[in-house]
Amino acid sequence: MSFNGEMPAALINGSVALMIGVLLALIDVFMLRALLRHRAKFTRIMRTYQRGEARITEAGVGTIQVEYDDGETRTQYTPTLRYQYVVNGERYTGERLTFNHALDWSYRTAEQAAAVIESRFRVGSMVPLFYHPRDPQQAALIVRVPSLAGIGVVAATFALVTVALLAFAAAQLTTPEAAAAIATLM
Repeated sequence: MSFNGEMPAALINGSVALMIGVLLALIDVFMLRALLRHRAKFTRIMRTYQRGEARITEAGVGTIQVEYDDGETRTQYTPTLRYQYVVNGERYTGERLTFNHALDWSYRTAEQAAAVIESRFRVGSMVPLFYHPRDPQQAALIVRVPSLAGIGVVAATFALVTVALLAFAAAQLTTPEAAAAIATLM
C-alpha cells in the first residue's frame, strides 16, 4: 500500500486516541495520588486527635452559596453549631462541624438541615468530639476518612477509560494504512 502524502484516518485517529489516553493516564495517576494524600491526612487526624465529648449549646441552620458547574450559584443549608468541651480542666467553645469540606454537610432545603440537627445535634446533648492534644482549640465533631472504595471507583473509572482509549489507539495504529504511513514517515 502506498502513502500519497495524505494521512490515513486510522493514523490520525490512533495518534489522537494515544495522546488522549496518555494524558488521561497522567491525570489518573495525579488524581489517585491526591485522593490518597487526602485520605492519609484524615487517617492521620484520626490517629493524632484525641476523642472527647462536647455539649451542644446552640444549633441552627445556616446558608452557604455554592457555585455549580452550570455557572449558577445556589443556596445550600448547613447545620450551624456551637458546643463546649473540656480538655485538661480548661473549657473551650467550638463551632466547627467537620474537618472535611462544608459541602459534605450541606442540604438543598432548610428542613433537611434542621432534621440533621434534630436527630444528631440537639441543644443540650452530648456528642463525640475530636481535638488536637497540643492545641485543643482545633476541634470538630465529625471526622470522616474518605473511603478507599470511593477512591477506587474514581481511579478504576479513569483507568478503564484510559485502557479503552489506548486499545483503540493500538487498533488504529496497527491497520495496514497506518503501518504504511508510519513506514513512509521513517
